[in-house]
Amino acid sequence: MVTIFDGLLRLDGDIVLAVQERLRCGALDRVMAALSLMGNAGAVWLLLCAALMSQKRYRRRGLLLLVCLAVCFIVNNVVIKNIVARPRPFDAIDGLRIIVSAPFGHSFPSGHAASGFASAYCALKTLRRRAVACAYALASLIALSRVYVGVHYPGDIIAGAVFGTLCAAAVFCAAARVRRIVASISRAGRSAAE
Repeated sequence: MVTIFDGLLRLDGDIVLAVQERLRCGALDRVMAALSLMGNAGAVWLLLCAALMSQKRYRRRGLLLLVCLAVCFIVNNVVIKNIVARPRPFDAIDGLRIIVSAPFGHSFPSGHAASGFASAYCALKTLRRRAVACAYALASLIALSRVYVGVHYPGDIIAGAVFGTLCAAAVFCAAARVRRIVASISRAGRSAAE
């Protein structure tokens, strides 16, 4: 019996092959490989953390982004990937050629998409509109590049985007709660001193 899940998995594979057969070309291959490389180990997002933390005015935002990326890495790459253990498309689909070095580890969910969308959510909560648009555009391009280069399925990047956003939202909720507790303790301390 074929289930809806089986159908979605087959569609995922068909899309990856269609990208290879219909979209790949020399110039775009180089652009997509470069975008994919930018997301390796969250490099572009860690550089953003460093840039934010280097300026006193943005230090708290940079720290929040760093915490979001750390939580996202643990949830996405350490926990979920090892539970699901989905093979990479290039290991599962005959005839699929990758155009970057083969990454290690499992395919689902995409760590590139998770870190990108966690970072974009941080931008949404802390930066101006133009920066938010740039962050979501870059996160989307990096995520899409992973399908283009043949190392992820579309479902992997969708799940990664969702998990990254949820991890970042959880960190922001926790940070807000901590700020309220600290403020309450501070107010209580000032009242006791008076």
